[in-house]
Amino acid sequence: MQPFEAFRKWRGRRDPETTIANYPPYQHLEQHFNAAEVVKDIILGLSGELSAYLSSDGLTVPFALAAGLSSLGNSKLVIYGGVAGTSLCNVWCAHTRPTSNVPINAMVSNRCTNVLHTVMYVSISMGLGGYLAARSELEHYETERLREAQEVEEVPEDEEQEILDIMAPYGLDRDTVQPIIEKLRANPDKFVDFMMRFELNLERPDPNRSLISGLTIGGSYLLGGLIPLIPYFFLQNAFDALYISIGVTLTTLMIFGYIKSLLVSPKTAFKGALQTLIIGAIAAGASFGIVKAIPEGTA
Repeated sequence: MQPFEAFRKWRGRRDPETTIANYPPYQHLEQHFNAAEVVKDIILGLSGELSAYLSSDGLTVPFALAAGLSSLGNSKLVIYGGVAGTSLCNVWCAHTRPTSNVPINAMVSNRCTNVLHTVMYVSISMGLGGYLAARSELEHYETERLREAQEVEEVPEDEEQEILDIMAPYGLDRDTVQPIIEKLRANPDKFVDFMMRFELNLERPDPNRSLISGLTIGGSYLLGGLIPLIPYFFLQNAFDALYISIGVTLTTLMIFGYIKSLLVSPKTAFKGALQTLIIGAIAAGASFGIVKAIPEGTA
């Protein structure tokens, strides 16, 4: 037996040609992230601001506010001020007003009669804002589509010229594009879809996304707002609660930043986690330092 034949039998191999013929063909798999809208809603909810995309301010703002109020040494003050969103300046002025005989907790609680009510109110407001924004996006698309359909029907020559203008930067001349135009002309609905996508850069939003968006943003805001304040509900000493809040919030910020970056851009996942962590730490440190530096008794 030839050495090659012996080796092939030892490995249990079939004829090389047969092995190659029966081997599954290579398949190119493109992995794209298709839940960008959901992630964006989570970020918006945790941010607490519809314009914030880079940081989770819904975590950092209550965390920073709680850290600043912790320098006053009262956990109830932290809870009231943190959840109600009372400004540090107003709380400090009320706390240091020498002529006032009203306890600080009463002053702050007058601004926030019920902590959970305030949290729910803001969460519902954020959720409704997200819902209305998604509905407006869908209505905008439908309005533009009706306008585009009217143009395709009334001035098809202009629309065909726009197709040529769209394709020209890719080196496609009229002769190359003409068969595409003919196909689109035979199907007006596809013609309109093509113009919506390539002329206006608009894709039809999911009609069901409005409710999902509202619930995601509202729920994320509620969760992000409560996480930094949880220790203050159980500990009377604000400084003890602060240390636990620091650990819990910074860990949450890092996990959130990592997951967010992992879903959107896996190669920058660690950088995203570190960025979110640093933003939260700077915000809390600055808030704590500013309040601590203000002389007590200053109105």
